Amino acid sequence: MINLQELRGLNDEELKKELAKAKKELLALRMQLSQSQLKDIAKIRKLRKHIARVQTLSNEPGKQS
Repeated sequence: MINLQELRGLNDEELKKELAKAKKELLALRMQLSQSQLKDIAKIRKLRKHIARVQTLSNEPGKQS
């Protein structure tokens, strides 16, 4: 996962790619959880927060393309 400062430096297209990557990773973690293979359940929570940060930055007013 990218930290907040690095996220702020990304343009809209890169933010969309990061969001898609994070959602794909979240899906994989949920599949592991359903199969009782996931050891660190906190990863799901961290990833959900990361997705929220990316969405917030992409919806930020005044964001230049």
